[in-house]
Amino acid sequence: MIAAVAEGRNLKVLVSLQSDRADNHVVSRPDVKTPADLRGKRFGVTRIVTGFWIYAILALEHFRLDPKRDQISIVEVGGDLPRLVQALEAGEIDAAVLDPAQSAQLIAKGFSLLLDMYPANISAVQNALVVDGAYLREHSDVVEKFVAALLEGIAFSVSPGNKEIVLKTLMSHLKNSARAAA
Repeated sequence: MIAAVAEGRNLKVLVSLQSDRADNHVVSRPDVKTPADLRGKRFGVTRIVTGFWIYAILALEHFRLDPKRDQISIVEVGGDLPRLVQALEAGEIDAAVLDPAQSAQLIAKGFSLLLDMYPANISAVQNALVVDGAYLREHSDVVEKFVAALLEGIAFSVSPGNKEIVLKTLMSHLKNSARAAA
């Protein structure tokens, strides 16, 4: 969204779907044990100027590392979070910001957890519902119904009676067979 607005798009944030503190993790290949080990390495993101790129920059700042000074390459791998996991496992990148479910999967395989962003109090908005300003003006009724459906979906997901189906759905979406991680 940031890149689109910078290019002149008229976008409106309707709902932020996350607290103000990031709950993501910085995970690295097993040979990268400390933040200092990131010097000269490749930090993967799905795409430059996306939320996970912002988290990567915030994490590096937290580590007091500068990509230019410390020769840390920011590498676009494309795709989504499962693609970042694949890139780490394949050695295409050395570190990435992942959600806790995916980081648990990699940590179980010997990868390193360099940072849990939540207790580090790193703030940023990653997930939000955004709509084109013109569409919002012309179809406010559709947008209202969509937001209501989204909230109903969230309510379904957090209802204890739906735990099994929600876990199966998360495991499928994250391409993660570890029930504990989901």
